[in-house]
Amino acid sequence: MRIIIIGLAVFLCSCSSGGPDEIFEATPDAVKPPLALATTDGAAVLSNSSDANGSLTASTTDAQPSLGAANPDSTAEGSPTDQTDNETTSSGTLNPTLAAETAESAISNNQPFTVQAPETELGEGQAPQLPTPDLLSNAANPSQAKIELPTPQVTESSSTSNENETNREDDNSLVDSGNNEPPIDSSPDLSTDHFPDGDNYEDLLTSSGRIGFGANATGGFASELCLVTNLSDSGTGSLRECIEKAGANWIRFSVSGTINSSGYIYLNSNKTIDGRGADITLSGEQGLICFGKENIIIHNIKIKNIGSGIKLREQCKNVWIDHVELSYVEDEALSADQGSTDITFSRVHVHSTVKAALIGSAPDQTETRNTRVTIHNSILAARMRNPNSRYASVHVFNNVIENFQWEGMVASQEARIISENNVLIAGQDTVEERYAQIAQIHNQGDYNTGYLWSVGDDFRNGADQSGEGINPDTSMKFDIPYHYPLDLADDALIERLRSEVGWQ
Repeated sequence: MRIIIIGLAVFLCSCSSGGPDEIFEATPDAVKPPLALATTDGAAVLSNSSDANGSLTASTTDAQPSLGAANPDSTAEGSPTDQTDNETTSSGTLNPTLAAETAESAISNNQPFTVQAPETELGEGQAPQLPTPDLLSNAANPSQAKIELPTPQVTESSSTSNENETNREDDNSLVDSGNNEPPIDSSPDLSTDHFPDGDNYEDLLTSSGRIGFGANATGGFASELCLVTNLSDSGTGSLRECIEKAGANWIRFSVSGTINSSGYIYLNSNKTIDGRGADITLSGEQGLICFGKENIIIHNIKIKNIGSGIKLREQCKNVWIDHVELSYVEDEALSADQGSTDITFSRVHVHSTVKAALIGSAPDQTETRNTRVTIHNSILAARMRNPNSRYASVHVFNNVIENFQWEGMVASQEARIISENNVLIAGQDTVEERYAQIAQIHNQGDYNTGYLWSVGDDFRNGADQSGEGINPDTSMKFDIPYHYPLDLADDALIERLRSEVGWQ
């Protein structure tokens, strides 16, 4: 038996109108009491808290055993510092293993139990963490499992200054991707009952595009909604304000139109830019840029007539870019370098521009050896760099690469590309060699070859391959730690992608 797990844990205390010292109570006699997920200090636990109608209930009694465990770094006022595993404080954290075991025992013995939910805010750059399936696999009866999410609140907050290119801390240390790699889990289950007017915008996290190396991105999940109410470049109600202010946010739009950017908009951690239901185009001087942030989702916007599109630099990680259309971009439409990793580009449409995607911008950026990128179900139709990679491990599947002039995919300077079931179509302007896939020393300044494995790809209109790094020994391949659907590279794939990619 298994428990349905969501993509992120939920703040149990936000489901109640009471304070941090309230006790949530439930009894096994209730009608199918749901298991809720709670989180404090980023640690997720189970709670068997419901009434007969399936709603979360609160009681001030503490007659039942508590499921908490103290945080060794903090204690409540007037309490001893050596708390036991059966105790909790208003500033402590909940022990997920103990909570699961106690919940199971209470249910099997037909006894009520309680969870005390300390009130804790996430810090800058900190995302709540989800309990793993292994931890909760024997926690309780799965027939009682259900997900409860907090009701997001729309807030208006003043714009705050953000780290920029001149005052950020430079940190180019290597990312150790060989150890402590997070599991790729892209199948959260979300309840819609509590959302205003049934609008569960966080159902985006169940999208089929959320697979690949960036699938752990949850953006502003379970955080406050920030509403973009005007098309100004900055100020109250602007896109820049919502993106650059500190803290997690799910960003939506009540307006449509073009935002003319005066310069880079600096992405912060734990943000979702959700353009569904609006028609937003970002134009002007520069687009979106990330320096060392994490857990970011960009969905369903257009970026057009602009200096650069989306840049991920200085170890940005856990990024999912989906249903974005990029055209008439002077520099790179998409780029990831300086050790940025765990990135998915899905259902992206790049066209009418010179450079689609550069992954690793210089041969001295050896930290990019730890970069992992997935590109799937997209159309890349730039003149070059569809994509072009140094050092990184790049999984490219079920895409259409077309109308390139000088090059399609490029693996140079130790890059490894696994290309599966893509359709590669040379265009009218493609140079005579018509190289859709290149694996060799290719870019200026590079001194080592790259490697590319082509499996099930369809080469059309004279598209060809070049380089000694094409289809080398399979022992050199990188691991793909996630499941993914794979369509044949045929006319049906082309037709499907033409109707699905880009802004919708």
